[in-house]
Amino acid sequence: MKLIEIQATCKFAPPSLCPNIDVSTTDTSPTDISYWKSQVSALGYAKEVVGSIIGGGVPVTGVLREMKQDEIKQVRAKEGSMSS
Repeated sequence: MKLIEIQATCKFAPPSLCPNIDVSTTDTSPTDISYWKSQVSALGYAKEVVGSIIGGGVPVTGVLREMKQDEIKQVRAKEGSMSS
């Protein structure tokens, strides 16, 4: 994955008139990836929220998925250039 950093000194001029623009890239490699995976539809989400309000609980609308570095490497090896 590449992180793009752009630094500019001109604020009110068009880019073609700004000579001091510096663009650089940095390679990054995450050690873990976390994301929320929804497991309900919009109707299911509403049901969970209403049920939690009435029952005093917490709505369960999905799961937190986590990938560690070894899993990320396996997926990248399997998928090839599509994952970079």
